[in-house]
Amino acid sequence: MADKNNKQNDIKQRLEERNKKLEEMKEKLSNSIESENEKKIGILVDVDCCGNGCIFSDAANGCSVREGNGTTANGESSHAEGRDTTANAQFSHTEGFNTTTGMSANAAHAEGSTTNASGFASHAEGLSTTASGSRSHAEGDTTAASNEAAHAEGGFTEASGLRSHAEGDNTTASKRASHAEGDTTSADGIAAHAEGTNTSASGNSSHTEGENTV
Repeated sequence: MADKNNKQNDIKQRLEERNKKLEEMKEKLSNSIESENEKKIGILVDVDCCGNGCIFSDAANGCSVREGNGTTANGESSHAEGRDTTANAQFSHTEGFNTTTGMSANAAHAEGSTTNASGFASHAEGLSTTASGSRSHAEGDTTAASNEAAHAEGGFTEASGLRSHAEGDNTTASKRASHAEGDTTSADGIAAHAEGTNTSASGNSSHTEGENTV
């Protein structure tokens, strides 16, 4: 019972942190709208493609493109669109609001709001998601995919194992090829599978389902 209360308190704390991030995001967006759009002058010079100050292309940087408001396309052949987005890596793409690709995240894609794709060919979408593993994918609300080919989706999920998959709400897949789904489940063994509500599969190749099972 104590463990369940601790998990509920943890979820409550994460929700409070999420709401705080949302308020900060709203404030930043409001300040950005009120302020004039300014772009720092760098060593590369981009050209206004349309004559209206909305779309700029830089031929010297592999024809990188920035469009929208407050966007930056630093990477070669990168594309930044929306508001306050930054595409740092080669061939990377950012869109939406306050999204970023990492400096070495070539071919990465970040979209939505406050997302970050820092792994090679990674993809982060939704709200406050992070895809830091190579070829990883994070989607939904406050999810993280931190290992190679890991996939996190849903809300407050984390896939930290190699080729792991976490989905649902508050689930964790921490070992290679592990899979956690449902509500407050954790798969902590290699190739383990946890599903249902408040279940945990900690042994290699183990499987738990239902409610409050271990």
